[in-house]
Amino acid sequence: MHEKAKCRLHSHDVPYGSGSGQQSVTGSPDVDDSNSCWVISRANLMPSKSGPGIWYAKLTVVKTQFWATQCNLNHGSYSFYGGMLETICFGGDDGSDTGHFWRLEIEGSGKTWRTRE
Repeated sequence: MHEKAKCRLHSHDVPYGSGSGQQSVTGSPDVDDSNSCWVISRANLMPSKSGPGIWYAKLTVVKTQFWATQCNLNHGSYSFYGGMLETICFGGDDGSDTGHFWRLEIEGSGKTWRTRE
């Protein structure tokens, strides 16, 4: 959950109707929604090799995979909504590009970065 926005990364197997046409990713305040479940792994490991409860250090590079479709979090083309980049999912364990790698920038002590098993 993003602490300030109180939203969780959220997706469905639904593509954007314009722009990239890839699987859409949004934010959702719902707590118990299975479409807000993601697998986060260090970039050099596949999700199956990362165990629950792993703590990440500041500036760790990770891959984030939507559990339901096994597509990787990425960014797409510019959206017609305000000219910002879309957040999308595509690819999987067998396909990757540089957009699938994200650098964690944890503010403060990092005590709010935690996993839920």
